[in-house]
Amino acid sequence: MGQFTPESLAASGQAFELTTAGGCGVFVAEVHGERLWIHGAGAVGSKNLTQDGLALFEAMALAGGCRFIRFETDRPGLVRLSKKAGFKTRAFVMEKEIKKC
Repeated sequence: MGQFTPESLAASGQAFELTTAGGCGVFVAEVHGERLWIHGAGAVGSKNLTQDGLALFEAMALAGGCRFIRFETDRPGLVRLSKKAGFKTRAFVMEKEIKKC
């Protein structure tokens, strides 16, 4: 296993670009059953761009017949804004650094 590349992320779903007056971002969306998964999202801009992105994800999920939207993040600010938009914590990611002998 290695690092993810833009190409490997794009291969996991459909790549999109979001451009607003507040900035621009890219993300990969993939439908799994009733869930729209957002992978590898990144943006440059203001908080409004995050809110616009979350609204776009919801519209995409509704249009695709999904009941849920899921993504993983390590950004506290995104967690805070997502919770304000109605998202809930549903999983934890566990990580341990392995040191070579």
